Amino acid sequence: MNKIPLWPNKPEITTPAGGPSITCFLHEEPTADGTPRPAMLVVPGGGYHCVCEPTEGTPIARRFMSLGYNCFVLDYRVYPDGVFPNCVADAARAVKLIRANAKQFGIDSKRVAAVGFSAGGHLVACLGTAIVEEVDASAGDAADAQSPRLDAMILCYPVTSFHKKEGHLESGGGFLGDKVVELGDKYDPANRIDDRTPPTFLWHTMTD
Repeated sequence: MNKIPLWPNKPEITTPAGGPSITCFLHEEPTADGTPRPAMLVVPGGGYHCVCEPTEGTPIARRFMSLGYNCFVLDYRVYPDGVFPNCVADAARAVKLIRANAKQFGIDSKRVAAVGFSAGGHLVACLGTAIVEEVDASAGDAADAQSPRLDAMILCYPVTSFHKKEGHLESGGGFLGDKVVELGDKYDPANRIDDRTPPTFLWHTMTD
C-alpha cells in the first residue's frame, strides 16, 4: 500500500488522517495478456463528518482487487474543512491523479470507476454529474489536464437528498454547512444528471 497526498504543495490542507490522499492497492503482477487493469476509486461514507475507512475503505478495495481492479481508497476533507467545494475538489483531484499516472499504476485511464457508500455515494455521484463542473481541482501539475468525470459509478445506499424527511439532513449539513436548506436541491445529484453522466449501478436495502 502506498499513500499519495492529493495536494502536496498545500500542507495547510489537512484531514484527521493526515491530509487528503489516495491509498493505492495495486496488483504486483500484470494481467495475463498484458492489458492495463481497470481502476476503482473507493470512497467511504461518514455523513461528511468522518471517513469510515475501516469498514468502507480497505475491505472494499481488497474485494475489488480480487476481481482484477487496481484500487485507490480516498481520504477526503470533512466538516467543517470539507464544506463544498472542498470535499468534491478532493475527489476530483483523486480521479485526475489516477488518470495522470495510469501507466505507473498499471491502469486504463479510460476505465476509471468509483464506488461510494452513503455520503461517499453522494460524493461519487458529484463526480458523475454537472456538480463537479463547478469545482476547481487544479494543483499546477500535469494532472490538471485530466478529466474528473468517471467512466462508471457504483452508488451504495447513497445520500441523494438533504431534506429532513426523505433524505439525510446531517450529511447535507456536512456538505453545505449552514446553506443546506438554501442549496440542498441544487446539490442533489439526481437534479444534475447530464449527457456525460456515466453508467451507474445504484443499490440500497430496506433498512437503509
